[in-house]
Amino acid sequence: MKAARSFSIIALALLILAGLAVPGAEADEANPEITDSTGDATTGRDDMDIESAYVYSETNTSLTFRIKMTGLSVFSPRSDWQALPQILYDYYFTSKGKDYALRVRIPVHGPLAVFAGFSLYTVDYGASGSNMTFTQVDGNVTGSYVAGSAYVQIGITKPDIGGPDRGDLVSHMWAAVYFQPRGQDQQQVDTAASYSSPGRNYLIKGEFSHYYDVDLEVGNTTALAAPRTRPARFNLTLRSHCDTEIWLNMTNSTIANVGYFANFTRADAGGLHLTPNTTLILAFEVRVPDNATNGTNVPVSIRGVYQTREGHELSTNEVLLTVQVRFTTPKKPVEKETFLDILMKSAPYIGALVAIIVVAAAIWAYRDRKRKREEQDDLLAYQAYVNAHKQEREAVGRAPPI
Repeated sequence: MKAARSFSIIALALLILAGLAVPGAEADEANPEITDSTGDATTGRDDMDIESAYVYSETNTSLTFRIKMTGLSVFSPRSDWQALPQILYDYYFTSKGKDYALRVRIPVHGPLAVFAGFSLYTVDYGASGSNMTFTQVDGNVTGSYVAGSAYVQIGITKPDIGGPDRGDLVSHMWAAVYFQPRGQDQQQVDTAASYSSPGRNYLIKGEFSHYYDVDLEVGNTTALAAPRTRPARFNLTLRSHCDTEIWLNMTNSTIANVGYFANFTRADAGGLHLTPNTTLILAFEVRVPDNATNGTNVPVSIRGVYQTREGHELSTNEVLLTVQVRFTTPKKPVEKETFLDILMKSAPYIGALVAIIVVAAAIWAYRDRKRKREEQDDLLAYQAYVNAHKQEREAVGRAPPI
């Protein structure tokens, strides 16, 4: 693929004459990722002498890099018109574990560097790192050559370099300038840092000028609660990975169950001050009402909300919690029983006992009467037997003699 050209001749002319940059966040030119001493280009020319190189701007989808030179010319020197050389400005970096190079190619040019080319490559450094090979990436590359402000600039989209996300690092950054006469090999004439001794890493931030990232961790996602005696308590930890201070407000979702009361144990939970790379510990409590239903699970969610310096609202991750209403129903107090209470409680048993006694007595009376009748009958039968024998003996005594 041919190197992409980012501007038309007229647009590029306006940039060069006005010395303007491609729109984006203001660069920290005073604190670049890559620095270099001046006056060390082997050709002695300002347009090949690197001062610094840095990430100029970032959006959610793109990155823009700059190489600042000691000076840049609107016209190529007269001597270049005979040799027809080209100057290569390379910005090297690593993203998502892969090595890349951005290249600005400036051939012999008249006004406005209208033949400038801008391209992206993957780089293989080889075993020693000194024998680099390049493979061009068919990406969305834009750029500019701004003579008035002495810099070259390239913009790329993040998907073309592995899609780095917030918190990822762009590392191993360094820059080089090459001079290549027509038909000859390119010659390295200046470098700033190197792959083995690179400049500072760049932290991907997205659309913000600062890096924002706050984690909310919870020690327990469930907690027991009981009316009056025990609130549900959750232990929380906030970890700020931001590179600037923030003020964070802790919030919780509305609990649908009426009478539940939730609060954070720190009085300043509505405006917690977190400095860069710090940790803060607090607790979250939920009190349940007296009429809470035993065995109920009540869901509640919490998160932290904060404002960025750019005026955007961001939040921590949301944590889902469960309040488990668990308690033992109190027993009715035991009252002292009176003799009447005991008698009343014993009445069923006494009645049954009396009934048993009455039945037993009736059975005994019946059997006693039956026994007495049998004895009386036996006595009468014996008496009749005695009387009969007595009459027989009397009759024998009165018999006449023969």
